[in-house]
Amino acid sequence: MSRDGFGLDLEGLEDPYTTPVGVDGIKLGEELPRELYRLGRDVKVGNASVEDRALYEKSLSLAQPILKWGPPPPPTYKVPPTIHYILIDRDPNTIPATWIEARESCMGLHPDWEFKFWDRDSAVAFLEREHPWFVETWHGYKHPIQRADSLRYFVLWSFGGVYLDMDLACRRSLDPFRRFDFVAPEAHPVGVSNGFVMSRPQSPFLNRVLSALPYFNHVYISAYPTVMFSTGCTFLSAQLTIYPLPNRDELKVLGGQRNKLSGRVTTPLFRHLGASSWHEGDAGVYSALGAFLKKVPLFGKGGGSVSTPTTATRLPPTSASNNVLTDFPLWSLMSAGMVLACGVAFFVWVRRWRRKRCGLGPVGVVIGGGIIDKKDVV
Repeated sequence: MSRDGFGLDLEGLEDPYTTPVGVDGIKLGEELPRELYRLGRDVKVGNASVEDRALYEKSLSLAQPILKWGPPPPPTYKVPPTIHYILIDRDPNTIPATWIEARESCMGLHPDWEFKFWDRDSAVAFLEREHPWFVETWHGYKHPIQRADSLRYFVLWSFGGVYLDMDLACRRSLDPFRRFDFVAPEAHPVGVSNGFVMSRPQSPFLNRVLSALPYFNHVYISAYPTVMFSTGCTFLSAQLTIYPLPNRDELKVLGGQRNKLSGRVTTPLFRHLGASSWHEGDAGVYSALGAFLKKVPLFGKGGGSVSTPTTATRLPPTSASNNVLTDFPLWSLMSAGMVLACGVAFFVWVRRWRRKRCGLGPVGVVIGGGIIDKKDVV
């Protein structure tokens, strides 16, 4: 819990989407944010009829539980009211309709915010103008998601605001979190996610993240670990872990199972469509390996697998198999070796970076359950 009494695990927060039926033409269910966007857009451009204007005002009144929530606003906010979207190396005409609907839900719940959309051309122009030292590295990335990952860190450092993945539909206003220097949700199975990140401009933490990007630009056996360790969630989590302790209190993590954006889930803040559009062929292997390891008593919780449903409630683990090791397939053994090799390589790079940047002894970062100190998850 933060010093102002704001519980960032969001436990006990009531779900305002309890009336899925329309009243007087107003949708009170998950469609309400998009309804706010549609009506508000017409009102802003002056195309709304008198009836639509009245409907919009009534919609705003009904939406107060998701627009105005949390503790009283502070005198000043640290994070500017800007939401950034990034679409690199993909034809905008191929964007799924569900992504457009997700974006409209966020625009509906943030009517006074600015929305920035970054494609390859605007990204190149921005980097060449503001961060020319990184342009060569950015173009040299093998996978488009690496360019999208790294760009979000540069954009947030330069402008501040919120970065959102295209497959995140908003369920609440993000205004209450603008009081903090940096916010990201806890990731599955460890670390933090980079699919939703908030930051103030010129964040010292993000400055360290930017300077670390070229150092971690390596190929880690295959596509999935390469992305995760060079620019993705594991990279960001490692930077958070080695960030100096006196300043780490400025970094807020939305803790708790219900805030994790893994797969198709609904959290207090978002409805995650679980697109995973950046996954390549090896992602299925690592996902299957992870699912298998959960059944192994050495790795799993209570010796069983855990189901994560699409609601905020987590199901209990299933009973463990008595012969869990007898059906260990050869491909899982090979994959486990690949993961171990990638982990060792990443561990070495993190340790070297820590010693180089922080002047610390040869104490490495544990890439496991301790990737984030429990006290940092509030």
